[in-house]
Amino acid sequence: MSVSSGSSERVSIPRVALGTFRSTGDDAATAVRCALRQTDSLRAIDTASIYRNELEVGREIRDAIRDGIVSRADLFITSKISPFEMGAAKAPAAVEGILRRLDIGYLDLLLIHWPGWCYEHSRLTTHDSRVLRSPGARTHASLRARPPFPTRSRKAPAFE
Repeated sequence: MSVSSGSSERVSIPRVALGTFRSTGDDAATAVRCALRQTDSLRAIDTASIYRNELEVGREIRDAIRDGIVSRADLFITSKISPFEMGAAKAPAAVEGILRRLDIGYLDLLLIHWPGWCYEHSRLTTHDSRVLRSPGARTHASLRARPPFPTRSRKAPAFE
């Protein structure tokens, strides 16, 4: 699948990705390690801050790059901002936290996780090429989180 990145460049999005939902600790690390080292075609990995496995996912990606198994440009990494991190006041720090925990340089795709279930009716705008970019191109993202129904009030989990 190929989509426009907002510039004249087209970005290819893999049709199949390794999802890491409900994989934590060694399970997340093993899944990513096997995907990158035992297959030649699985180069897309999906994680999210609310999964709490970004440290392990990032470590395995960095190890595979260090060992010459893959290059960063060959990978398509997706993460998501959780409902507890949404809103103009929280989202920039959430994105920085994702980038810090993964420690892989940049994300290929950043999604708003469960966008109908957020705390604030606000706009997230970022012009940071470290957040979303295809190799060699600068991409700007403008995302809106507008729930179609009243938001729920729940206590936010603590993120590292």
